[in-house]
Amino acid sequence: MPRNGQTQVLGIVSIVPMGEWEPTITYQKLNYVRHGGANYLAKGSSINVEPGEAENWEDLWMLTIYDGSNVTPYGTYPYMTVGTLLASELSEGSLNDYLVVDYSGKSFYAAAGNIVADKPDGVDAFSMTVSMAGDGTAMQVLWETDNNNLFVRDSAQTQWVQFARVDGAYPNMTVGTALSQIKVPFTIASSQWTDDLTAILSSEQYPLLSNLQSGSFATVIFDEDSAIPVIQSNVAISSQAVGNITFSCTDKPAEALSGTIIIS
Repeated sequence: MPRNGQTQVLGIVSIVPMGEWEPTITYQKLNYVRHGGANYLAKGSSINVEPGEAENWEDLWMLTIYDGSNVTPYGTYPYMTVGTLLASELSEGSLNDYLVVDYSGKSFYAAAGNIVADKPDGVDAFSMTVSMAGDGTAMQVLWETDNNNLFVRDSAQTQWVQFARVDGAYPNMTVGTALSQIKVPFTIASSQWTDDLTAILSSEQYPLLSNLQSGSFATVIFDEDSAIPVIQSNVAISSQAVGNITFSCTDKPAEALSGTIIIS
């Protein structure tokens, strides 16, 4: 794949953990905070708009986890059940059991005091997602919720590696350089989702996907208008193959989703 070393500013393209909500911090879209027994995802920029309490807070925050302490839920959340995220709770067992592609696209979390084994050293409470890398291996990304540290590993290299820490540094990676200039704008119509909650994009529809080979890695950036339905339906890349890519969801989105696939 061609790489020309150019630096690109992509903006905020994924969830950014920010720890406990603070009234003096200016939050941006996709910032993720903890407050009053619940977790919230920012829909836009705000300062001193207390999630769950301020007037019209729902215009700027989306409740994602409610665990029942110090928060009274209200309103209608058709895509979630109070007490659960678009994720499964773990309290024991081993994270090695989830380091397989069968769990690709799934999310998990564990509260403080859990006895889950094979976490990064020193980690207690956490949230974790599982995906499939371009070479077919399973990959886990784990967020330590107490200290805002991020760790990653895959089924080929099972040792956890810390790649971001609370001060915003990236101790084990180089930042600022785009790994590829191959960008594939796409749209997934609501009718493209199958009964098994998948949608496949192929090089027949998008010729640039022919650049997706066995050694390639694909990431996706959804457009701003698609951000909320993507989160509500838990849309993610679940697998990739030569010339095509498969998205999965937990509920069929009612509207078309658009974005850009980046191939490296």
